[in-house]
Amino acid sequence: MTQHRKIELKIPQSLYSRIEQIAKENGRNIDDLAKDAINLYVREYEKLAAGYEAMGQFNEEYAEMCLDADNQVLADCEEKLSESE
Repeated sequence: MTQHRKIELKIPQSLYSRIEQIAKENGRNIDDLAKDAINLYVREYEKLAAGYEAMGQFNEEYAEMCLDADNQVLADCEEKLSESE
């Protein structure tokens, strides 16, 4: 069985009024609307975190590839310079 925790929030009256209006328009209670909003936020946060992780790995691989290419160019230049001495 899922355990539930109770939380208390303090929000501006204008936001509460808007939430109350949306809940009434959709035949829902404020608790369910808040749970859905929090769940949506958490899912989106997790997607962003996974995306940032993937981009971080890509950036690291790309930087290593560019460093290897730069090192090869440097080695080629050094070889040409030593040949001209």
